[in-house]
Formats: sequence, C-alpha cells, structure tokens
Amino acid sequence: MAHRLTSPALAAAGVFGAVLGVYLATLSPTINSFDSAEFTTAAADLGIVHATGYPLYLSLAHLVTRIPVATLPVRVNAFSAVCAAGAAGVIVLPAYRLSHDLPAAAVSGLALGLSGLLWSQAVIAEVYALEALLTAALLHFAVHWWQTDEQRSLVGLMLLFGLSLTNHLASVLLGPGLLVLVVWGIKQQKTSLRWVAAAALTGLLPLTLYAYLPMRFAANPALNYVGTYFPHIDLTTPGGIVWMVSGRMFASEMFGVPLAVALRNVLAVLGGFWLEMLGIGLLLMIAGGLRLWQRDRWIVIFVGLGAALIVVFFSTYDVIDAAVMTLPALVLTAPLLAVGLNQLRLESLPAVVRRFGVPAVGMLLVATHLIVNGPFASRRGDTAAYDYAQTVMHSVEHNAFVLTFWTTATPLEYLQIVEGIRADVTIFDRGLYVLGVRDQLLRTGIREDLPDRMTAALHAEIRIAAEHRPVYITENDPAVSEEFCLTPVTGVPVVLYRVWLDRPPGQTCEQP
Repeated sequence: MAHRLTSPALAAAGVFGAVLGVYLATLSPTINSFDSAEFTTAAADLGIVHATGYPLYLSLAHLVTRIPVATLPVRVNAFSAVCAAGAAGVIVLPAYRLSHDLPAAAVSGLALGLSGLLWSQAVIAEVYALEALLTAALLHFAVHWWQTDEQRSLVGLMLLFGLSLTNHLASVLLGPGLLVLVVWGIKQQKTSLRWVAAAALTGLLPLTLYAYLPMRFAANPALNYVGTYFPHIDLTTPGGIVWMVSGRMFASEMFGVPLAVALRNVLAVLGGFWLEMLGIGLLLMIAGGLRLWQRDRWIVIFVGLGAALIVVFFSTYDVIDAAVMTLPALVLTAPLLAVGLNQLRLESLPAVVRRFGVPAVGMLLVATHLIVNGPFASRRGDTAAYDYAQTVMHSVEHNAFVLTFWTTATPLEYLQIVEGIRADVTIFDRGLYVLGVRDQLLRTGIREDLPDRMTAALHAEIRIAAEHRPVYITENDPAVSEEFCLTPVTGVPVVLYRVWLDRPPGQTCEQP
C-alpha cells in the first residue's frame, strides 16, 4: 500500500489535478483575440484555418464542442486546460525515471504547469496546450524505451511523433534528436531494424489526419481562410495540401529576421526561461543536464537538440507570437529540474540541505509561480474580445464591409459564424488578404516591389467595396489612411473608423 501511495502515476495524477484546478479557476469565460477565436470558430464549424491546418486539434476540439456543458467557448478553452494539466502530470513520469526522486519529479511537473508560458495557453483555445501534452508524452515514451528496451514504447514514441506532426508541424524539429536516439539505440542493440520499421510505419498512420484538409475544403465551411484569401490554392489537390502543410502561407516570415535580431531573440527566449524558473530553477536544470550527461547522455542529446532547434527556429520566425511557440522546449527540459533538485540530496552537502532543499525550492517555485504568473496568465472574467466584437457588430451599418486585422477579425468571425450575428456584414482581414496577394505574385515569379503591389491590390479591393456599401476599419492603418479618408465613428467605446473615397463635407480626415 505504501508503495502504491508513492507511485509515480499517483504523483502525476496529483499534479494533474492540482494544476487543472488552477487552470479552471482562471479559465477564460468566452472567446479571445488572435488565433484563439479563430480556433474556437473552426472547432464549431470544422473550418479551414491558417497554415499548417492543425487537423488533430480541430478534430478533437470539435468533439469537445458537442459536450452539452457550459458555453461553446468555455468547452474549447477547458480542452486546453485539460491538455496543459495533462502535460504537467505526464512530465512527472520521465522526470522520476531520470531523477529517481519522486518529490523532485512532482516539483518539476508543478513548475511546468504553473509556468507563465504554459499557464497562459491553458486558459484559452489554442493548439499549444495539446502540443505540450504530446511533447511530454513523447518524452515519456522516449525515456521509457531507452531505459527498458521495451519495443512497445518505441512504437508508442513514433506514434506520438506522428500525432504531433498533425497538431503543429514544428514538431518536425524533434526529428533530428529522435533520429539520433533511434540510430544509437540500434547500435546499442536496444532495438532492431524490424522494430524500427514497424514503429516508423506506425508513426505514419496519424498523417492520414491531413485528409481533413481536402475533405473540409471541398465542403466549403463558413470559415475558410484558404478559399477566401488564397483563391489560387486548391486544397483538394496534392500541391495544395503540400502548400498548406509546409506553411507556405507564411514562407517569407520563416527565417525572416536579420541574424542580429535572431540572436537577440534567442537571448530573449533564454531570459524568459530564466524568469520562468526564477533563475535558481534554470541553474538546477543546467546542473541536472550535466549530471544526466554522465549516465544517460543520449537522452540529454535528444532533449538538448530538440530544445535548441525549437528555440533557434522560432527566434528567426518573424511573427508576433513566436515566443509562445518555444513552449515545447520548456516541456522537453522540465525533467532536468528534477535531476538538478536531486543533487541537493548529495551526501557531500550539509544535512539541512539534504533534508529541506527539495521541499524548500519546490515551495519557492510553486508559490512564486502562483503569485507572479497568476495575474499575467489568468483570463478569469476577461470578456474584452467578445465585448469588442459585439460593439463593432452593433455599430456598423447594414451591409457593411469591415476592414480589420487578425487581432480583431477572429472575434468578429466567431459572432457571425457561430452565433449568427450580422450575416449582412463582410469581415475582411486585410492582413490575410495581402498574404494571399503576395503568395500569388511569388508563384508567378514577381518579386520586385512586392509591398507596393500588395498595397495597391488592397486599395483596389477597398475602392470596389466603397462604391456600393459602407466601409469601416478597426484601426488607423497608414496603408489605408494615406489613400482614403478615415473619420472616427462617434458614440462607441472602441476605435472604429468610417472609410470614404473622398472627404465628406464638414468632416476632418484622420491623419496616418
């Protein structure tokens, strides 16, 4: 009985329950901006979102929307909470295997679960919580296979790798480390080519989930970013699927920053990890990695190579939320904290450190995470995105054409598609539109004066719309206000402008 009460599985379940309670207490009560509202809408509609498509997440989230509990946004948000709590719980298992220290392993799970990076993604609809869970489970199977030579764990490892690729294709960055681990495993006779082939074939099976793209594209769902903004792309063709899955939609953003900026971004990510672990936690993780190198160096290589590739790649990715995409690196390295904490039990240290070091550092990390990260990560009572969208939808005229951007477009799309509000309004994401224009120009070999050509195409769309219907814009975008007259809509508590081809009599145009 005593053994069962201190089992790693029970500790993992305890961490899962504790962290899930925190997430549910701070859960967003409705939709949020950016990708979050987009994923909520697509989950309800089985829609086509931005690259790389995310078929696993959308399929699972759609099932969640069918659960007759709470509102639809709360269900999808709670799905993230369960996935993130699962990641925190599962990470206890490899942490224990590597440290042989159950309290230290539990601390590593709590530290991961209460980190600002994971917590912030656990309370909204996003793909990163599921990615964290898949990464944690993948690491567990990798460590279990490496330490036990159990071939079923190798098959499970490859299955999880394949599933990860259908949630967020950036999981391919784990591939080199996984290849090194498997090749060395063959050399060490931990497995055979027959088992590797069977595992690899198993890993290919989840890729069939990408059939979601042609099937749903052919169904023409209400939310269809490719059909709306990239009309030259057909997702029912092999070429279209490859375009989507490879992220060509954002091709220019990949490796899109200068080297100096990329290096600064790497330092910023490392600085973020330092803050996440209060400094001492990161030092213990480094100490844990050095200790583990002495007995399980190939696990360190797998973890280190995967984490490094994730940090470096997303430090060169020119998008606003690139830092969040480094979350799998934090998940991969979390068990090193348990190994480092276990070093506080060394016989060479004073007795008081051996006895109280792990619980003291653990309580410090958990308490500080709750105090510091709670206000930042919590979305409890946050209805700003929903309220904003409601205000805009009720403020524009009949048959309005609303120019907006990713930040504000997605809540508007949710209201229109899921709640059926203002079907007469056209929501026009000018950011996605110019990406579509850019992609079409590049495909035809035109690379000169791309920004000017993209802006000219946007202006043409606005002129066509303004000739027949009222046009609004949710920001004072210089690319628009330098060409058209923008007048603020008065009497509404949000930023909203009317767009005119010519200045209306008696009104003043907003300056860029």
